[in-house]
Amino acid sequence: MNPIPSTPTVAIARELRRLGLKQGAMGDFTVAGHYVRKERRFSYVTVTSKEAERLLVEHADEIEERTANGPFPFKVSVRYVGDIPFIDIHNGPAERVRELPESARRAAAEQPAEAAEQAPEAIEATEATEATETDAPAAEQAPDPLAVPAGLYVVPRMSTRLHDWYGLECGRCTPGVRQELPGEWDNRADAARAAQDHYEFTHRPADDVLSLEELEELERWPLSAAQYQVLSYARHGQLQEFADGFWALDVNPCKFDVNKKVAAARVTRMWTAGLLGVRADGPGARLFVLTKTGRRVADLLWRAQRQGLRTEVPAKDAALAPEPGRPTSYPTLAEGRYFVGEERPQAPAAEETQAPEEAPAEPAPVAEEAPAAPAMDWRDEQAAKALGWSTKHAAAVRAAVDGHLVRDEDGTPRLVTRPGLGGTPIAAGRLVPLEAAGYLVHGDPDEHGRRPILPTADARRALALWDHFQPTPAERGRKQEHLPLAPLQGGEEHQRRAAKFAAEQAQREVERERFYAELAERHAAEELEDRCWDAWARVQDITHRLGRKVPAGWAPTDEEVDLHRLDPEIVALLRQRAAAHAAEQAPAEAQAPAAVDGPQQAEQAPEQGELWNGRPGPLPGPGVVEPGMHVEYLPGFRPGARTRHCHGGVIVSVGTTCVRWRPYKWHQDVRTPLDHMRIDPTMHVNQREWVRRMAADLDAGRPLTRHPEWTVWSLAQHLAHAAEQDEQAAVEETPAAPPARVVVIPCGGAKQAQAAPAGELYTGGYHRACRRAADALTAQGGTTLVLSALHGLVTLDQVLEPYDLRMGQPGSVTPARLAEQARALGLDRATDVTVLGGAAYTAAALTVWPQAATPLAGLGGMGYQLQALAAIAAGAAPAAPATPPTPECNLTLQYRVAFMVTTGRAQGPNREGASSRDHHPDRDHRGRRGRHRRPGHPHHRRGQPARPQPGGGGRAHDRRRHPGRNPPQLRDQHRPGPERHGRLHPHRPVPGRPLLQ
Repeated sequence: MNPIPSTPTVAIARELRRLGLKQGAMGDFTVAGHYVRKERRFSYVTVTSKEAERLLVEHADEIEERTANGPFPFKVSVRYVGDIPFIDIHNGPAERVRELPESARRAAAEQPAEAAEQAPEAIEATEATEATETDAPAAEQAPDPLAVPAGLYVVPRMSTRLHDWYGLECGRCTPGVRQELPGEWDNRADAARAAQDHYEFTHRPADDVLSLEELEELERWPLSAAQYQVLSYARHGQLQEFADGFWALDVNPCKFDVNKKVAAARVTRMWTAGLLGVRADGPGARLFVLTKTGRRVADLLWRAQRQGLRTEVPAKDAALAPEPGRPTSYPTLAEGRYFVGEERPQAPAAEETQAPEEAPAEPAPVAEEAPAAPAMDWRDEQAAKALGWSTKHAAAVRAAVDGHLVRDEDGTPRLVTRPGLGGTPIAAGRLVPLEAAGYLVHGDPDEHGRRPILPTADARRALALWDHFQPTPAERGRKQEHLPLAPLQGGEEHQRRAAKFAAEQAQREVERERFYAELAERHAAEELEDRCWDAWARVQDITHRLGRKVPAGWAPTDEEVDLHRLDPEIVALLRQRAAAHAAEQAPAEAQAPAAVDGPQQAEQAPEQGELWNGRPGPLPGPGVVEPGMHVEYLPGFRPGARTRHCHGGVIVSVGTTCVRWRPYKWHQDVRTPLDHMRIDPTMHVNQREWVRRMAADLDAGRPLTRHPEWTVWSLAQHLAHAAEQDEQAAVEETPAAPPARVVVIPCGGAKQAQAAPAGELYTGGYHRACRRAADALTAQGGTTLVLSALHGLVTLDQVLEPYDLRMGQPGSVTPARLAEQARALGLDRATDVTVLGGAAYTAAALTVWPQAATPLAGLGGMGYQLQALAAIAAGAAPAAPATPPTPECNLTLQYRVAFMVTTGRAQGPNREGASSRDHHPDRDHRGRRGRHRRPGHPHHRRGQPARPQPGGGGRAHDRRRHPGRNPPQLRDQHRPGPERHGRLHPHRPVPGRPLLQ
């Protein structure tokens, strides 16, 4: 005997395998479950073979009967499309369907027609026979008193001396679990009758499938969940009315005296619709009960919910029509209104003392009727769900509607609930998407410089939709608050964007049509040129095509036209072009100068911006060597065949003697002397412009344009040429009076949503702190510049668009651009320059003013820098300017800073372009750190361990090199000097020589 199945899957799979079917993805069937919110509601079977469908059609009743005897009954539905069966096996709430194939239905439809042709006597005899055969067994069959409905089980309990006791278990109250029902019976028939009563009261309504009439009746009552709950309260006698409102009493069965207040409008509307009735429950109290219509609607809703037909419950209360014959208004106890004949509560006894006479009350002013709220439909609900607001966004819009949102003079938004107070600052990034989506705008500033943040019509409408439909708020953390929001669907901003998109789309359509028209004209012109070239090639007996154009001024003769049978249209066109070319050449030949002896170059120097812009980045030219440019070996210095990298690549950084460059398709940088490399002209030249100029030279009969002379210079020659040009420019320029103090402050990440002057665009706290310090430094006169990662050096009144770029990222401003902007502002020779900002911005400013003061350098974290800025703003003097670097290392400093600004990472050279790894005393000749010293090191002994030296070494030497590992007293006694073993210590400065970091 098989054990009782523990799950529905085991129960149905066992019955199907009994029929010989195989379970699994490659078998005849699979069993799966239907889940709602991670809860399994029912199980179903998927049939995957034709043989399985045939067997299930034959044994459908048998499967239902065998599963009904177990804890998990299943339903087998058979549907047909034509003669193709579709099997549905599940234990869910859906109905059970049994259909016949199309052929069987057609045969059944033909049988009545054949029976109609029989004689009336034969029909009567047949009906009598059938009635006799049908009634006979019915009379013999009697109802089984021990029959138990499907899903209910009579379970024997422990017997006593006089009786056998039985209990009930139900497998349908909780799907998948046999739940014990209360009660015990000493007779099995009594237990079976109790099981039938439980089925009739609890499960019979769910099994009775709703008819079409009942479904239509149910559609007339689209009650919400709250209205259905009111019906449930009334069914159980829990809904009552008192002088303080409507209450549902004892709603929590687990706790005593837990009452819940019910909306008065909801109850009165349901009473007006005829779903609820009222009974007096003593003075000042009423009890609500279900009417006949209310019980009918409650039963239909319950059955529909049990059968899975009511999956989507409206969130909004249904607008119920009043029942004919009932008054439209309900007399509530709170208003002191009663039904006719209703007992009223006794009034309290009046006081004996006579109250003073009161002055006659003035008539109350008539209140103006508030405008009715616009009707809400499904479109408004979709618009509310599409807002994408978080609770903080809704609170910000609500504060703007209430007039409590302002923006300070420095750009900080604040929530001011009481006039005269400073208010609470809120995150500026929270308001940026609201302003961009058209929900908030700024008003005119008041006498204190504060600008109110006002809501738009879209904001008021969106807030009304938010409060009415209450969509699920978007989960946005502090870092996601600045993400963009969608405008209100159908609002002003949405219509403006739609109109802009439509205009852009129309413009794109016009441009598309114009493009295809020009393309068709170009194709026609090219086809005509091809036909002209074919005629010329046929005459010249040319087979392989070498070009597109026919030589200017050529036209076929009559003999050539007859010999090669050329197209007359093409011949006429060629002769017309030849005549026009001859007319153009005649005046030129008449005005041509006399010929000169010797070759004369007729080329014209092309413009650099047009010919050398083939690659994005710096434009090559004489004296231009910058990171990002393409270089290659000079012909005499190319490495041999053993070199694995390419002969060309991209410059990473430039030193005084060597260049660091990355070969193409290589993973390491290569350092090469400047005399061995040159700029690769083929990578920077604009090939299309180059070919056009060569074709023009060929057509005009001039010598071909050649590359300029500087394309064969080495990188050292370029740098020498740049130095010479700088010296000449310095000699030609007259010394001007140095400008006043210049203070450079960085830009910030937090910005306004719209274009604004540079002094107002940035709203971050760090930028505002730098701005306050700059204002203090320039109080007696001076200039404050903002160093923007995108725009470079800008004045405070220059209007900028918002952007998102940090210094050092691709696309940021270059040192050459900064020097050019400083020269244009007349501040390149300023001597009193102070730079306030982080490392990247300070390094960029030092490329223009190497002698600038950097008060924030070396202070560490953001907190120390903000303290220093606050001290400067309070009037404290900034740190002294840094010692200007010596001329011999100035060029190296510029190249290293330029590399850090361009690539976003620090460069390796410490001095004279050499890596710190090459000068470290603890590394071998391959740059590895360890005990193996390179030859020549004081600690290097071939075959012997290292011995301590007079200057230190061994374990004591290592401890002195790492003072953090020694106690304070040892650290103070052994303090190494700046020099060790005849070489400079790489981590300590030397007086007289600048430290490059």
